[in-house]
Amino acid sequence: ASVRAAGLANTVNSKVWHRTNGMTAGLAISYLQGLNNNLDFAGSLSGSFLKYPNSKTISAQPLLLLEGAATLNLKLLSDKYIINPFLTAGIGASKFGGYYAAFMPFGIGAQVKVVDEVYIMLNSQYRVPVTENASYHFYHSLGVVAPLFKKPEPPAPVVIPIPVVEPPKDRD
Repeated sequence: ASVRAAGLANTVNSKVWHRTNGMTAGLAISYLQGLNNNLDFAGSLSGSFLKYPNSKTISAQPLLLLEGAATLNLKLLSDKYIINPFLTAGIGASKFGGYYAAFMPFGIGAQVKVVDEVYIMLNSQYRVPVTENASYHFYHSLGVVAPLFKKPEPPAPVVIPIPVVEPPKDRD
């Protein structure tokens, strides 16, 4: 059942809210930057070969769907927790064949701490079309987040010794 056709409650109650045979695998590269303890910026570029229906065409053969998205992840906890759920929302653009489109991704996810500054990220988004060339669709991702570069060590503070001045000795 489709969420748009049957509604979210009916889809969940039918217990048929995913059809793996209707999913197409793809690849993505993402950039994640922490803005503060509870907000991250995420940018991603993804691609997949599929038959993508939009208002203009349904492709007879699989074509490349390219999507770029910029989102903000509102983390419900800080990074010190092993499992940290988040809400995500943003804006995106896609290209399929000769058609360009815009969409807005909304979703949920979780980051799972593996070791210090290395996480497994789970993300599920519902992508809502903004233009007529886009289609409603789900986007699910599983990935690893790790720093590309080591943070520079802060320079050690320079301690300047203060000379000790002794009072003059009494001559009496």
